Amino acid sequence: MSQTVIGIFDNASQAQEAVSQLVSNGFSQDSIDVSAQNATGTTQADNDSRVERFFDNLFDNRDEASSYSQMARRGSMVTVHAKTTMEAQRASQILDHYGAVDVNERAQQFGSTGRMGTSDASSASVPVIEEQLQVGKREVETGGVRVRSRIIERPVEESLRLRVEHVHVERIPVNRVVTDADVNAFQERTIEVTEQAEVPVVNKAARVVEEISLEKEVEEREETIRDTVRSTDVEVENVTGDNFTTGTTAGGIAAGGQTLGGLANESDRDESAFLTSANQGWTSTLKRMKEVEDDYKVSDEDPDVRGWDVVGRNGEKIGEVDELIVDTQALKVRYLDVDMDDSLLDMDDEEQHFLLPIGAANLDYDNKNVMVANLDAASVSQLPAYRGDTITREYEHSVLAALSPGYTASVNENEFYDHDNFNSDRFYGSRPSQR
Repeated sequence: MSQTVIGIFDNASQAQEAVSQLVSNGFSQDSIDVSAQNATGTTQADNDSRVERFFDNLFDNRDEASSYSQMARRGSMVTVHAKTTMEAQRASQILDHYGAVDVNERAQQFGSTGRMGTSDASSASVPVIEEQLQVGKREVETGGVRVRSRIIERPVEESLRLRVEHVHVERIPVNRVVTDADVNAFQERTIEVTEQAEVPVVNKAARVVEEISLEKEVEEREETIRDTVRSTDVEVENVTGDNFTTGTTAGGIAAGGQTLGGLANESDRDESAFLTSANQGWTSTLKRMKEVEDDYKVSDEDPDVRGWDVVGRNGEKIGEVDELIVDTQALKVRYLDVDMDDSLLDMDDEEQHFLLPIGAANLDYDNKNVMVANLDAASVSQLPAYRGDTITREYEHSVLAALSPGYTASVNENEFYDHDNFNSDRFYGSRPSQR
């Protein structure tokens, strides 16, 4: 989750010194912006206008934006674009250490009308921005058909019977008496016989033997468009005393190096803390997560394992995480409420739950499984059943005794959760973001 940390300094030399320390502590120069009162290449009016626009975009409250703009115009401003909450806190500490001013205190000195802090007369606003998905249609050319005609020649042949006449002259010797007919024919004459023959006659006639037609048909289909949209997620936390903390947004802001974003009481707990508290008034008791979700939530840095399969040492599923049992004072998960797999139940049992201390397991992030190396289908039935009642210390001792042969209860009850079975580092291992 990206955050923006802003530090305002009285002069440019302090700002440059802070920038040098940021770079030496691993921040890239590209993630750091410096805005001085007399920026090179800009007039005073241009610089003032640019600063005002920056804070106008950041705050909905005009007085609030004016207050921060006034402070930025009086000195030099260092902006750090942090990629994670931890990185934003490191940047905040460095800016504070090297002289970033307290914006709220300085605003009072200059009589600013806008103030961010805990004063009853102040007001602050956080812009909540949400992207909306807009889906439209446009026509694109996806293909087509082209029909082209051309003239080609091909040889053809037909068989035909033709008649041909031939005249033959034949002389036949005879010896007979001349008749009257012969006398009449005894004169000059000519006899002509004509020969005839059939010859082929070729004619060509064009005929339409086929028609090619082009038609278009239109079909409609339903298509689901999937995308992601961004929005500002605002969490509000109660604060006490002089140390104020506001909720985390999609891009946090810091004033004078004081980070406005992150987890409640982050500096008072270790990095493996699993809960974010919005109300510090809860007593030190174990609660089911669904009972306190109005005031607590799973940390953004850690997975919510509810619904994950619980897998024993033989690779077989022994249950599913149904609920988290949380310590609202320590801001930690102590147990997983596991719904035992149906295949392990007796025929008469409809459902059976057991509690698994968080340190007795570890996470398989890739497959979203909770791995338990010292349990299998046989031994899981030896764990005390959990029926959703109030969890007593005696019940907790029985759970640890079932998991750890030779377990001896601690003499000092304050050290009860120091047992390895409650070591959250064993549970989380190397988080995906750290691997």
